[in-house]
Amino acid sequence: MVLNNKDINRETLNKHGAVFEIRTGNKRRNEMAVAYPEIGNKVVAKDIETASDCTIGMKPGDEFELSVHKCGQFCGLFYHNILGWVKTLQFGGTFPAGDDPDVQVWDCPNPTNRVKVELRRLKE
Repeated sequence: MVLNNKDINRETLNKHGAVFEIRTGNKRRNEMAVAYPEIGNKVVAKDIETASDCTIGMKPGDEFELSVHKCGQFCGLFYHNILGWVKTLQFGGTFPAGDDPDVQVWDCPNPTNRVKVELRRLKE
């Protein structure tokens, strides 16, 4: 479906739940109405330490909600490495080491721009 910019609003996108081509002048962009299913526990990744400039600009204190369906603005390389643990926390599993079964700390796989992230399970 092709819509002009004047026809676009979030309600229209959510109603159709599809990918739309949006035209603004000569430019085109795709926008997708996304509804993430709420399954299991909420998992939040928080940047707790940055050794140098993160490639995507993450800063200490930044938080990202992650799940098996949602990686949001979180780094794709890092997400790929921790997805198994995100699933573990989301679906109630535990980590064999550590004092708190709801918290894990992981280092970014990029050795040049190290970021340390805390994964925290929020039980709801």
